[in-house]
Amino acid sequence: MRKPFLFVVFVFFIGFFGISKNSFAQCDEFKKWIPEWKEQKYSSANTAQYADYLNDEEKQFYYFLNLMRLNPPLFAETFLDKCTDWNSTNSLGYVVMFGKDTKTLASELKRLRPLPVISPMREECILAACYNKEEKCENFQVSGTSSSMYYENTGMRLLMSILKSQSNSQAKQILLSNKTDYFGISILPTLKKGETSARLTKFDKKVLEIKENQSGDEIIEDYTENVNESNETLGIKPYQKEFQEVVPEWKNAKYTIAYTAQSTDYLTENEKLVYYYLNLARLNPPLFAETFLVKYKKWNSYENLSLSDYYTGSLYKTMKNMKAVGVLSPQKDLFESARCHAISSGKKGYVGHTRLPNSGCKSKFAGECCSYGQFDALEIVMQLLVDSGVPSLGHRKICLSGSYKTLGVSVQPHKTYRFNSVLDFGR
Repeated sequence: MRKPFLFVVFVFFIGFFGISKNSFAQCDEFKKWIPEWKEQKYSSANTAQYADYLNDEEKQFYYFLNLMRLNPPLFAETFLDKCTDWNSTNSLGYVVMFGKDTKTLASELKRLRPLPVISPMREECILAACYNKEEKCENFQVSGTSSSMYYENTGMRLLMSILKSQSNSQAKQILLSNKTDYFGISILPTLKKGETSARLTKFDKKVLEIKENQSGDEIIEDYTENVNESNETLGIKPYQKEFQEVVPEWKNAKYTIAYTAQSTDYLTENEKLVYYYLNLARLNPPLFAETFLVKYKKWNSYENLSLSDYYTGSLYKTMKNMKAVGVLSPQKDLFESARCHAISSGKKGYVGHTRLPNSGCKSKFAGECCSYGQFDALEIVMQLLVDSGVPSLGHRKICLSGSYKTLGVSVQPHKTYRFNSVLDFGR
């Protein structure tokens, strides 16, 4: 009787262990066991969801990193206590963490306050991949580059490797700093069979190098030339060409009137596209909502585009029920007003609408919107329309108001946010 009894106990133990392992070790199902992560506020962690230049593991890295930043204590309780299946051997046969490492990190995270989420920056991620492949990266101008190499094969394992690292505290500081907005990540197979390498690359607030005595226009031209060249090499299509293939309705000849700035000689091509996208939003708000919030999300790498999010959802509802309000045409004095403020703000690292003392800038507008951190025309327009974090939705209301008929746009380098854009509206 003793042997059958022991056998039954053994089988029960194995079954219980298997259930426990499936219940508490499967990190891909962590929301089932930690209901707090289901809260809507944590959907903002998925900043890389639509970044088509990243692979799944790289997107996973941003997602779990942002969960950690949004709620460090809960992250420690979840991924250092209950979910542990990420902690297996890597491509070189090393286990990421041991007991002491885990306890030390958990203790540190439980003392941390919440931090803002981090978004991927396309140019920095592409450059990180370039370095990771050990290629010549001559198409990019960089300043203050800090790059670290790891041998990890998943986004979660890479995150944990950096967090427990004793030899490279700089990479860890980047992930845990409240001053970090962007960095690049690359997780790629190496030339050696079965190995994977990962590289984290951080820049000193900018991808472009500002040369001595170089004007803002020259900086922008250098930047766009390098990005366009790299995009051609990587086969990345410009948004304004590709989205029409996804949503053919925009090919209708009636929307050519959106190009109000096409022949304006004082605007850059990127500034002209700000008029174009904003005019599309004004010409057919419902189609614009269906296009750039539902069908064509490729432009996005930083906004929460879930329609259950207050800002995105309210924009979708507003535009779906909105009638056309007419296009905005360029006006030279509004451009000069916007350009002066964008240049002076950029040099000082200033954020706001008030003209700086001794700048010589004059306010010649009936309404004004300022965008920070974005260079691409579509991302500038979408940032202002979504208006995330602005309870009054002031930028959105100005951009979609039929009371404005003219517009001046200027995109310039910014000391703190890399780029700032000023849009001055006239009646």
